[in-house]
Amino acid sequence: MLDELWNTTLVRPGEYMVRLGSWSRKYMFNRLVESIEKRLAREGFNTEIIAYEPRIIIIDPKPCNKLFDILGHIFGISSFSPAIQLDFSPRKILDSIIEITSILDIDSFAVRVIRGDAPISSRGLAKELSDKVAYRTGLRIDLDKPDIEIKVEIRRRKVYLYTEEIPGPGGLPYGVEGCLISLVSGGIDSAVASVLAMKRGVKIIPLFVDLYPYWGEKAIMRAYRSLELLYKWVPWYDMEAYIIRNASEPLLELKIPAGIRCIACKAIMYRYAFKLSQKIGCRGIVTGESIGQVASQTLNNMSVLTMLSPIPVYRPVAFMDKLEIIELGRRMGFSELDVDVGKCHLRPSHPTISMGEKELVILSKELERIDHIITRVLDNNLEEIVFPKTSRGL
Repeated sequence: MLDELWNTTLVRPGEYMVRLGSWSRKYMFNRLVESIEKRLAREGFNTEIIAYEPRIIIIDPKPCNKLFDILGHIFGISSFSPAIQLDFSPRKILDSIIEITSILDIDSFAVRVIRGDAPISSRGLAKELSDKVAYRTGLRIDLDKPDIEIKVEIRRRKVYLYTEEIPGPGGLPYGVEGCLISLVSGGIDSAVASVLAMKRGVKIIPLFVDLYPYWGEKAIMRAYRSLELLYKWVPWYDMEAYIIRNASEPLLELKIPAGIRCIACKAIMYRYAFKLSQKIGCRGIVTGESIGQVASQTLNNMSVLTMLSPIPVYRPVAFMDKLEIIELGRRMGFSELDVDVGKCHLRPSHPTISMGEKELVILSKELERIDHIITRVLDNNLEEIVFPKTSRGL
């Protein structure tokens, strides 16, 4: 089995290694190395990592499915390969290639050489190796459709042999773009939105606004579970998240038409997120809102909500169908969040789908009037949960 031959893993960073200037490229590369080190340490791996642009080499542990699953959850990785690491020696390279081909039931092969920083001819070395392998094994050289393609990558007098490139999640390394408050409802939409933000280098700070008793116990427990699942995508040692208890008090103080209650509720959540962002230094809000999915998410009402927010609101899934979100969430590991947990009891029987100017003026004034209540509720009922060190409230 080829698995027995691999003694290292070769990791390739994402597209930022090509398009960015030297300082930004080095910064992102170092942050990716940090993410890999922290995540592997968190999972109990004893690793030796060698990093030099544009490759990261994981020497220990031996490549395995658990390691591949971890790397598949670290943003900033373009792809990775289980590999054989050798000192640079044409004879050792040849012997290893022959060992690889002897294990496999194949008729043809191809050798590709990636010279990296080696002062040699890639094409010349590939031809020399191919001719010798064909002579020693009797296999046929096929550069168009080989049964197996063996790549020989040379980096700093070391050679890495591999036969596959496993796709990584891509994106930017976690945290390079600063942080955003992620309004987590517990549903699959906000979980997917949070991960998409992470993919672009955002450190997310999940915030769950607990509207008990107007939300059922199942909805609240689902929200807690969503935080646990989001933690699996965070490559650092821990993830800080926040819950606001008894968060419905400001909403009950509003004097507004019943039809705009859902919009008002979301606007209050935005204000909670804004006030938290001021405390911890984040630059905006992430939500799982999708245009037209519910009454408060029509294009008109979402435009109103954007105007009511004191800080930028980012909506990664705004233009996705619900089925697309569910499928993407399934691939991210959030399938269990796609369940019916009942409806919010504060929801009006006839929510407005197009909030007018008059209603906007009323709501704006009311939000200012109760702003001190929002601040008080946040200060008195904000609870921090740190994964995995503490689990208060879970």
